[in-house]
Amino acid sequence: MKEWIGREIILPSSIQEISRVQDTCKYINAPYKIFVYIDSIGCTSCKLQLYKWNTLIKNASILMPDSINFIFCFQSKSEKELLNILKRDNFNNSVFIDKESKLDSIYHFSRDLNYQCFLLNKENEIVLVGNPALNPQIWDLYRKFIVKGEKKKENVQAVRTIAKIEPEIVEVNDLKLKKESIIEITIINMGNAPLLIYDITTSCGLYYS
Repeated sequence: MKEWIGREIILPSSIQEISRVQDTCKYINAPYKIFVYIDSIGCTSCKLQLYKWNTLIKNASILMPDSINFIFCFQSKSEKELLNILKRDNFNNSVFIDKESKLDSIYHFSRDLNYQCFLLNKENEIVLVGNPALNPQIWDLYRKFIVKGEKKKENVQAVRTIAKIEPEIVEVNDLKLKKESIIEITIINMGNAPLLIYDITTSCGLYYS
């Protein structure tokens, strides 16, 4: 399944989103998505195992809050039948219904349920393949990948440095209206991280001694 890594998955706008409890689902702005495609062959309660997905979704909300969305797309011609399955299994997430098999005609998904599930990054690119509802080791792999990615992002965001200006106080004598005064200062990076200067502004404060 290496050929799937790096591929981008985009849902066509014509694919309908449905839910048994609300009109649509408000997805969070998460850096990762688990995308699940269920074809008509796999669209049975014994193969779906939605109760396991309920457990995984709850688990993710506790261990990885705001880090992941779950997106389910069903290849089904009957919206009513699909809603009945969701209701019976107490599945509250909204899902997408691909009545005309448009998504499958684009991506040609595997008929194997193990390879109809993908972990996507923020750019909707596939980074991992496997069904965590069918294999606990896949869920552990997904979880470790997400946690590692979030820690790496936190480390990048946490990079700070300290700057020192010499001299700290500058006295300018003989200031005259409409006459330019030039002062040279030195900015020293005192930390280990790179120093990036976005802008420099001057103060109009007056100090009296």
